[in-house]
Amino acid sequence: MQQAGLIHRYRDAEDERKVMVSLTDQARELTAEIAAIQQEVACSTGLKKPEFEQLLGQLQQLNRHLRLGND
Repeated sequence: MQQAGLIHRYRDAEDERKVMVSLTDQARELTAEIAAIQQEVACSTGLKKPEFEQLLGQLQQLNRHLRLGND
């Protein structure tokens, strides 16, 4: 994403162990397009809104557990 010019990465001035990431103006310009794609994907699942939100929540929880290594 950095090579594509979508994010800036820099070290925190107070704690160099931290790498800060922010969106570039170019990335911010894509917000509407990204939102439209997300909407299209959500609609193409065939799930009703509550079902989709439940699935999304479960996937986010799974992602957290996998990143943290929780059993």
